[in-house]
Amino acid sequence: MSGYIGTQPVPQATQKRQAFTATAGQTTFATSGYSVGFVDVYMNGVKLAAADYTATNGSDVVLATAALVNDIIETVSFTSFVASDGLAVANNLSDVASASTSRTNLGITLPNLGVTSTAAELNTLDAVPRGSIIYGNSSAATARLSKGATGTVLTAGADDISWVAASGGGEQTFTASGAIANGDIVGLNGDGTISVMTKLAGSFVNINADGFMYSASVAYDSTNNKIVYLYLDDANNDYPMVAIGTVSGSSISFGTPVQVASTDGYIGPTRCIFDSNAGKFVAIYTVYGGSNSGSVKCKVGTVSGTSCSFGSEATVQSGNASGESESYDACYDSGSDKIIFFYITGTRAYINVGDISGTSITWGSRVDVGPAQVRAPRVTYDSSANKVICTYLDVTNTDYTCYYRVCTVSGTSITLGTQGTVANSTSGVAGYSYIDIEYCSARNRLFVAGEFQTVGDVIYVGSLSGTTITFGTPITSPIAFSGGGFITMVDCPDINGVVLQYNYYYNNTFLNLTCAAGTNNPQAFSPKQITGDSTTGTATYYYGSSLAYDTTANKVIFATINDQEDDNPTAVVYDPLVPDRWVGLAAEAISDGASGKVTIIGGINTGQSGLVSGVEYKVSNSSDTLTTTSGTIVGVALSSSSVYLTKAEIL
Repeated sequence: MSGYIGTQPVPQATQKRQAFTATAGQTTFATSGYSVGFVDVYMNGVKLAAADYTATNGSDVVLATAALVNDIIETVSFTSFVASDGLAVANNLSDVASASTSRTNLGITLPNLGVTSTAAELNTLDAVPRGSIIYGNSSAATARLSKGATGTVLTAGADDISWVAASGGGEQTFTASGAIANGDIVGLNGDGTISVMTKLAGSFVNINADGFMYSASVAYDSTNNKIVYLYLDDANNDYPMVAIGTVSGSSISFGTPVQVASTDGYIGPTRCIFDSNAGKFVAIYTVYGGSNSGSVKCKVGTVSGTSCSFGSEATVQSGNASGESESYDACYDSGSDKIIFFYITGTRAYINVGDISGTSITWGSRVDVGPAQVRAPRVTYDSSANKVICTYLDVTNTDYTCYYRVCTVSGTSITLGTQGTVANSTSGVAGYSYIDIEYCSARNRLFVAGEFQTVGDVIYVGSLSGTTITFGTPITSPIAFSGGGFITMVDCPDINGVVLQYNYYYNNTFLNLTCAAGTNNPQAFSPKQITGDSTTGTATYYYGSSLAYDTTANKVIFATINDQEDDNPTAVVYDPLVPDRWVGLAAEAISDGASGKVTIIGGINTGQSGLVSGVEYKVSNSSDTLTTTSGTIVGVALSSSSVYLTKAEIL
């Protein structure tokens, strides 16, 4: 057997062995000493029972039965010990001199035990007072919230929870679309979220000119982030003029108008179309008088700051252009990077294609669309199908049937699909545009709105396949188109639909339209009417309607001619993202996409300032704060900072 390897252990207990050879009859054996109770006795290798011997004096072992000669008697005695500084069981480790040192020496720490809480956090769990709550605070640490006062309720703020006084009335939880501050006026969006209700529209801004009625046309220059406004100047030989506008919030401002051409404009429309590929716009106008009387002309324009310049004049079509206010329309085909012009010559409708190169434009041969007598030619571009769609009224037999054709552009040529029917018949009055068509890029659908004799004032949604449009069941328009006026639509992807503007003398009404995704089911929201009459007590008449969508500002620009402002060309900025229905006042700050409380009818909102106690306050589409001057009464102020809401929803 090998010897012991390693450090010699310090003995903590010992045993002592002694052996004796007995004589005949011997009973007593004198040992070198033992501790009473700590000795074993063996005879001839067999351990004796305690009854077979006596060992009580610490030295002698006395056998109960005498030994025989040569018997071997062996004793094994043990020395007892007590460890120095030992811990008593009954003390439960309280007699450890330094508990922290002991833990360190043993490697016992909270992280080593898999515990990440700090000692302070663990202490919050000790003896929690009645009514207190353990929660995670804004620093993501365990904290204790004491019991609130009687009648208070627990509320969640931006970071922490707290006890607050119970609401004095109604509250509901909504999800915010966009950041909302405490006390903001909020409205319900079409998707059930809420947003801050800002001004529906800014103020009408006039260009200092004598515009000819029905000649206003606008386009959005996405290259320069500007609005291009084309009109005829009645005080300047009816020359076509262009003003460049800049949108800021709900306002628009214009630079000095620039004359497009020295040929007289004709009593009729203009069209301004922007080519995003060329970064240029095309100003289209009709020549009045002289050998070119009745010809439609155009120029390519380039925006620079708040001004513009033009290339050489080109002829779109020669002579005999219709003088009606709605006698032509145009659009931009982004698939082929071409300008599409749809117009009436005499009584027939034609369509042709223009191609911009530098500051010049060339036009292909015109194509006859069909009926012998046509009114209200309208055209749009379907960017998904890469098709041009035109609609028109066949007034040959005075039945005013509304037809469509799907067109394909190749170079400066265009081919027409088979004529299809939108509605069997529609009423109509010469000189007025009772229909419009617009492609909705967000839903990949075609919207058609108009006054149709067989079905009334309706809105259709259609889906395109090849050269055929399938229309769903129309809905009745919330706006009555009967009696005249202009219907104009513009694509508005930010509302997943289009914006319709109906202009009839002194009525300026906007309508947000959409459809259920993947369907031909139109949906219309609440009409929004704006006024621009700056002449107190006098009706303001607006002639014509043109829309453009500023995709940077997410605003619609409406252009028309104001007869009470010396026939000024005028424009206003409309916000299609303003919620359709007023809900209430934000009861707390709500971040974009988060859920938060809104004070509704019967509730008391305390997030206001500057109110006058006892005064009734209103919500108006012309203001983004509570007002006393216009709108619908929604509540009464209880103090300078609180208002009791008495009306929940305003349409």
